[in-house]
Amino acid sequence: MNEQPPPAVVALAAAYTCGHCNSDPAKLNQDEYGIWHLAIGHDDGCPVLSRAVSDIPDTFRAIQEAL
Repeated sequence: MNEQPPPAVVALAAAYTCGHCNSDPAKLNQDEYGIWHLAIGHDDGCPVLSRAVSDIPDTFRAIQEAL
Protein backbone atom coordinates (compact mmCIF):
# COMPACT_ATOMS: atom_id res chain seq x y z
CA MET A 1 0.00 0.00 0.00
CA ASN A 2 1.04 3.57 -0.59
CA GLU A 3 1.67 5.58 2.54
CA GLN A 4 1.13 8.87 0.73
CA PRO A 5 -1.81 9.60 -1.56
CA PRO A 6 -1.10 10.63 -5.16
CA PRO A 7 -0.83 14.41 -5.75
CA ALA A 8 -4.15 14.50 -7.64
CA VAL A 9 -5.96 12.97 -4.66
CA VAL A 10 -4.34 15.46 -2.27
CA ALA A 11 -5.35 18.34 -4.56
CA LEU A 12 -8.95 17.11 -4.71
CA ALA A 13 -9.14 16.80 -0.92
CA ALA A 14 -7.72 20.30 -0.47
CA ALA A 15 -10.15 21.80 -2.99
CA TYR A 16 -13.34 20.20 -1.64
CA THR A 17 -15.71 22.48 0.26
CA CYS A 18 -19.36 21.85 0.96
CA GLY A 19 -21.68 24.45 -0.51
CA HIS A 20 -24.17 23.91 2.33
CA CYS A 21 -22.12 23.94 5.54
CA ASN A 22 -18.74 24.78 7.05
CA SER A 23 -17.42 21.25 6.65
CA ASP A 24 -14.12 20.24 8.19
CA PRO A 25 -11.24 19.67 5.81
CA ALA A 26 -11.42 16.35 4.02
CA LYS A 27 -9.51 13.43 5.49
CA LEU A 28 -7.93 10.82 3.25
CA ASN A 29 -7.84 7.15 4.15
CA GLN A 30 -6.56 4.21 2.16
CA ASP A 31 -8.42 0.90 2.37
CA GLU A 32 -6.95 -2.60 2.28
CA TYR A 33 -7.21 -2.63 -1.53
CA GLY A 34 -5.19 0.55 -1.97
CA ILE A 35 -8.18 2.74 -2.84
CA TRP A 36 -8.15 6.24 -1.38
CA HIS A 37 -11.35 7.51 0.27
CA LEU A 38 -12.24 11.10 1.04
CA ALA A 39 -14.13 11.61 4.31
CA ILE A 40 -15.85 14.98 4.70
CA GLY A 41 -16.82 16.20 8.18
CA HIS A 42 -20.15 17.88 7.38
CA ASP A 43 -21.86 19.97 10.06
CA ASP A 44 -24.81 18.45 11.89
CA GLY A 45 -27.94 19.38 9.97
CA CYS A 46 -26.11 19.70 6.63
CA PRO A 47 -28.47 18.61 3.83
CA VAL A 48 -25.60 16.75 2.16
CA LEU A 49 -24.99 14.75 5.35
CA SER A 50 -28.66 13.76 5.52
CA ARG A 51 -28.62 13.05 1.76
CA ALA A 52 -31.38 15.57 1.10
CA VAL A 53 -29.12 17.09 -1.57
CA SER A 54 -26.23 15.64 -3.54
CA ASP A 55 -22.55 16.42 -3.03
CA ILE A 56 -21.86 15.86 -6.73
CA PRO A 57 -21.75 19.59 -7.62
CA ASP A 58 -19.25 20.22 -4.80
CA THR A 59 -17.17 17.25 -5.95
CA PHE A 60 -17.11 18.45 -9.57
CA ARG A 61 -16.15 21.95 -8.40
CA ALA A 62 -13.27 20.46 -6.39
CA ILE A 63 -12.11 18.41 -9.40
CA GLN A 64 -12.15 21.53 -11.57
CA GLU A 65 -10.12 23.49 -8.98
CA ALA A 66 -7.67 20.62 -8.53
CA LEU A 67 -6.82 20.42 -12.24
